[in-house]
Amino acid sequence: MIKQASFIPTVDLVIVIDTSPSMKDEAQAFSDAAASAIALIYLNLMLRSLS
Repeated sequence: MIKQASFIPTVDLVIVIDTSPSMKDEAQAFSDAAASAIALIYLNLMLRSLS
């Protein structure tokens, strides 16, 4: 069986964060959450390409 190449669309992602000192904790929490979400999306795409 020949496996067809799967198409993985590209996405441009722009994130704007208030980096003022008063928002430091919130910015860090958002940065951590965004990194986790991107890692999960990447993993999901890689798993799909294997099936």
